Amino acid sequence: MIVMTHSDLTKPKPPTIRVFIVDDHPFIRKGIRAFIEQEPDILVIGESGSGLEALKLCRQDPPDVLLLDLSLPDMPGIQILKELQHQSLRIRTVVCSSYSDDDNILAAIQAGATGYLIKTDPPEKILQALRNAYHGISTLSDFVESRVTEMDQPGNSPPLALHHLTTRELQILRLLATGHTNHEIAEKCFISEGTVRTHIFHMQEKLSIDSRAKLVIYSIKQGIAQI
Repeated sequence: MIVMTHSDLTKPKPPTIRVFIVDDHPFIRKGIRAFIEQEPDILVIGESGSGLEALKLCRQDPPDVLLLDLSLPDMPGIQILKELQHQSLRIRTVVCSSYSDDDNILAAIQAGATGYLIKTDPPEKILQALRNAYHGISTLSDFVESRVTEMDQPGNSPPLALHHLTTRELQILRLLATGHTNHEIAEKCFISEGTVRTHIFHMQEKLSIDSRAKLVIYSIKQGIAQI
């Protein structure tokens, strides 16, 4: 007989993380789904091999986290990231792709991906990335992290120190670095999305950084975002 103590009854349960999987290979989707569904705190609410179908289903029932392949038959995964940003859907996205080149890594981060994994990463890394994304924490594949480090080496016009930023800009940079969309940053800071974009532009100018993606990479290197 199992006796439930008061502490057992009052102990909070971990949140259920609702995940949607997008990959054009059915075998990969089923394998990832089977592995994820063994976890008591993660629920797979759907899967698709089509980007257009995934966007439609995510509008109808938004997941907490989208696990996204970049290579899809009907539209690029980067375009899905941009559509999620454009439509202000509050969905974290973890890219899980065979693409490991700098262009795709930068494009995904710039388009709002909270994490970037390579398909050769161990399954446990996917679970870590999904849980981290739910809490707004970035997770990168070891290989991707090494590429991000190299992108910030001397010779790439290293930016000025963080003390050049205002308190508001630092607040926005921290939110940006942990995967928040412009819409979410605007809500948390009680400002408009246009004002968020203006602050991001000013930070890029002050730090001599020419893109949102490199701004996120810089913040990761400075320890603002947790890897």
